Amino acid sequence: MNEFNFLLTTNLGSCDFNSLNLSVSANKMLAEVTGNVNVSFKSPKLQFYCRIDYDVGFFGVDILGFDSSKRDYRIFGHSADMKSTVAYALLRIVGFSKKSLLLDPMARSGAISIEAAFFACGFPVNYHRRDSMAFLSLRPFAKIDFSRLFGAVDKKISDGAFVFNFSPVIAHLRNCEKNAKIAGVNKFIKFSRIDLQNIDLKFKDGSVGCIVSFPPLISKRADDAKVLAEYRELFRQAKFLLAEQGRIVILGRNIENYKESAKGLRLVSSHDFPHGDSELAAFVFAKD
Repeated sequence: MNEFNFLLTTNLGSCDFNSLNLSVSANKMLAEVTGNVNVSFKSPKLQFYCRIDYDVGFFGVDILGFDSSKRDYRIFGHSADMKSTVAYALLRIVGFSKKSLLLDPMARSGAISIEAAFFACGFPVNYHRRDSMAFLSLRPFAKIDFSRLFGAVDKKISDGAFVFNFSPVIAHLRNCEKNAKIAGVNKFIKFSRIDLQNIDLKFKDGSVGCIVSFPPLISKRADDAKVLAEYRELFRQAKFLLAEQGRIVILGRNIENYKESAKGLRLVSSHDFPHGDSELAAFVFAKD
């Protein structure tokens, strides 16, 4: 072990120490135990983690070497898009499966459709980062044939996804396509520039299993009347397109903003999500 670092990831509850105190003490202890005093805070080759939740602590080694919640494909972004992990959570909340026909009718940077393609096709999220995974050089894993292991996973990648990425804004659509290409799943997604009110021309009545979207939010800078009109049209389309057991989930703020537009649909559940300094919520609707 040449260079290592200790990092406290979470500290909840009332403790008489902070993360810096613990990190310094832990790094000193590890250096003494291993006989290695070369502690690197900038580019450690091995990183230890500690998570403290009130009176329970967890200690371990980072065997991945990077933040698995981050996505390399997020190059062409959108100023008000959701995190990729939130997009994936929405897919699971709405009940998306590998055989579902999924539609994002108001795509921003493609996070929803890309995460759906990853899941439906069994395409590894970190496919392009496999060579930088820390466990490849850790001694306990030395006997594992990773080329064979990764190859076995790659053989399971299928092309049976039914994912549709729509946007009325050509710039957004191009960004979605570019990001999907970087992710390696562009061939599994259907991209179309189409206005919201014309989406029902693309599908048969009752043929869509899941609609997942992050429509514009009502805010001080938004045209409220225009945003509410988009909500009405989105739910009108959902009533026409959704299969009998289908679901639509939207990421928004206040359920009151959607109740009038969603008449004829039933609110199944809601789930809170942290979003920067504020909170958003996922609202799941189904046919009555």
